[in-house]
Amino acid sequence: MEQKKEERMQKRQIVIGMDISREYLQMSYMDLREGSPVTLRPGKQEEYNIPMCLAKRHEMNQWAFGTEAIKCARQGKGILITDLYTLAKDKQTVTVEEKEISGEELFLLYIKKCYALLQFLTSGNEAVSLMITVESLKDAAVELLNKVRERLPIENSRIFFGDRQECLYYYVLNQSEELWHYQVAVFDFTGESLKSYTFSRNIHTTPIVAIVDREEYKLIRSCKEFQDEEEKKEYERKLDQQFLEILTNYVDGKLLSSVYFIGAGFQGGWYESSLRFLCKSRRVFEGNNLYSKGACFGAGERVRKSSLGSAHIFLGEEKLKFNLGILAKKEGRVLYYPLLNGGDNWYEAVCVVDFMIEGGAYLAFLLTSLEGGVKKEVPMQLEDFEKISRKGSRISLELSMKSATVIHACVKDKGFGEFRPATGMSFERDFVAEDGTEPVMECNLALCMGSYGKEPFKLYKINRGIYSMEELCYYLCENVYLLDRDLMREELISWIDEQCTMEALAKRLRELLHFGGSLAAFVSMVLEECHYKSKEDIKRYEAVLKENENLSVYERMKNRADYLLKEKKYILAVQEYEKLLWEIGGRDKLFEGRLLHNMGCAYGKLFFFEMAAKCFLEAFQRTGEEDEIMGFLFCKRMGLSKKEYVEFTSIGESYYEAALRLESEMEQAEKAWKESAEKERLDAIKSKKEEKNGYHRAMDELLEQWKEEYLDKVLA
Repeated sequence: MEQKKEERMQKRQIVIGMDISREYLQMSYMDLREGSPVTLRPGKQEEYNIPMCLAKRHEMNQWAFGTEAIKCARQGKGILITDLYTLAKDKQTVTVEEKEISGEELFLLYIKKCYALLQFLTSGNEAVSLMITVESLKDAAVELLNKVRERLPIENSRIFFGDRQECLYYYVLNQSEELWHYQVAVFDFTGESLKSYTFSRNIHTTPIVAIVDREEYKLIRSCKEFQDEEEKKEYERKLDQQFLEILTNYVDGKLLSSVYFIGAGFQGGWYESSLRFLCKSRRVFEGNNLYSKGACFGAGERVRKSSLGSAHIFLGEEKLKFNLGILAKKEGRVLYYPLLNGGDNWYEAVCVVDFMIEGGAYLAFLLTSLEGGVKKEVPMQLEDFEKISRKGSRISLELSMKSATVIHACVKDKGFGEFRPATGMSFERDFVAEDGTEPVMECNLALCMGSYGKEPFKLYKINRGIYSMEELCYYLCENVYLLDRDLMREELISWIDEQCTMEALAKRLRELLHFGGSLAAFVSMVLEECHYKSKEDIKRYEAVLKENENLSVYERMKNRADYLLKEKKYILAVQEYEKLLWEIGGRDKLFEGRLLHNMGCAYGKLFFFEMAAKCFLEAFQRTGEEDEIMGFLFCKRMGLSKKEYVEFTSIGESYYEAALRLESEMEQAEKAWKESAEKERLDAIKSKKEEKNGYHRAMDELLEQWKEEYLDKVLA
């Protein structure tokens, strides 16, 4: 047992860097504890590169790769296929022995065979990270590398991509500081032309921004066979002179700490004059494995951040040069919530987050440039979502990048559990990072607390299931007058713990339950933890719950109905009063009279005057109070014509006297109306009658507002 434990402790954690080009693949590896990469030598002692080719052996289902493939083809034993990376990236096919094979499948086979060379490392050890580098990470390259990621025996989330510039950054930053204290130059003569990469830092930012600039020069390598040594020397002399001219212009205005020459084009030492020029005040290095080593350092940095890595941020061509976030309420305060981080590769920048949206069918993203610190707002309108968002809904926001500057946003309505099923509405938009404006929109989002449950908690009293803490809080607030100690159950606490992952809250609720705490304390604890309501509202709910402790179930039901009436939810209030009347069943006439009075008020607010009059009359029959007659007459006055109303009130003396009193109150109400802001608004609209367009537009807006207000009172 002790031996196995010791073996586990000695297991090495390997990170791998893989450099892919059109001509070759190269791999370096490193034990995280040692911190010094080693480049794999697959064949000759001095050779790092694995040629980018496969060979199909004749009449056999066997494939050779790299130098073995070249050897196989030269001996006439197989068919050689080269340039695999380009074939795969461009989605080309090749015909081998009358069979068509996709370049993508050939490339993936080649990658698997190359990776198998590291088997001696991964066997018994743990390959914890891999970074793959290519010259440029455009759409086709990223798509292909994602397929590579799926084929390799490393967890997908531990395989990263980077371009050559990023790997140079990692390589340089992991050398002695004296080599990169100022600028660093890397000259790559791998292909047919020369490229330069310049590493520099802006030490006046936090974190320090590092960039690698790239340039290309027409320093063309000769592919012809030279007739004699003299011709070769003359070519090399001219090449050296061209390179010296390039270097002379290049170093102007630069302060270089070190210079690196990489690539097969520098073989042969033809650059004597250029080297003497550079070595006057700079250190110069030559090598061919800088990219794979840089990728190896990058793989290590992705899984274990170093102090230097934390102090710097690299902004390459494929990096986001801005932070993107949004304002959202959390713990009762409006905070900036980050969505996409500057310095991340655009093809890896993804964010999925849920919010509660209320009071405005829009999102307002905040974009901050890393290069200038300028803040901009990028709005996204959610057309036809206004009615839903005003009442509150859960939305899912998904962000990704289509390039280093084009952001793709997708918003989906997730509804509100079983209180309001999802509509299926979704909104998508692409916007360019530079197109922002000055921030103007207000915060209309709140961060969702905890996780969205996979299994609902069933609220049997309303016969609905809830999936989130927001739905639980909504239920508590909307039903505060009906809550009782039956709510304080272990089943609910376990759901909060396991489904919503609110472990700390669940622990405190269990303690409260164990020590016999009150229902008011239980509800307040949930609302305070989720910051669903203001402190003043929570205190009000707490007071209601304390007051309700000594009330009967019927009195609590009436309090709930009265609350709905006060909140102008008239249909819901009527439903509650009717349910309560049925529950009482004629056992308490006085209590029924109070219910019928409030029910008449609700019907009256809905302009159902005949039904309202009936309620007031029945209330009078139970209580004998004059106010019920006043309510009855008011509804008759509003529901009958003037002639019918006069005839009706003249029938009995009691109606006549009450009618006189009602008219006096109506006169007072009319006087108050004439002095109201609403009357002033109507008069302003009437004054626009001559301006037909303005008048009709203003009337339409007012009618739409009244319609919305009425529907809000009618719809449950």
